[in-house]
Amino acid sequence: MSKIVLITGASSFCPMAEALGKAGHVVYGSMFRTSPRNAPVAAQMTVFSRENHAELRPLELDEQSQDSIDAALAQVLAQEGPIDVLIHNAGYMEFGPA
Repeated sequence: MSKIVLITGASSFCPMAEALGKAGHVVYGSMFRTSPRNAPVAAQMTVFSRENHAELRPLELDEQSQDSIDAALAQVLAQEGPIDVLIHNAGYMEFGPA
């Protein structure tokens, strides 16, 4: 059964989004500034979806703005209904020795 998945911080176009899309789930990959800053990543999602018969959808979402969060959630809910899986990937950084 297909699930509705929202992955925050998907501007790195994580392999998890690809795998879930290939498995038949509808994946919303959120990122800050889908255009122009992350337009190449959004385009990559579209190409990947077409080539792999997957449903990967870029979604504008700034995790630091409640208005942006509300708008993104309203969009997904209007298009798909309830979100089944939320993967919070935004803001993940790894620092090495300084």
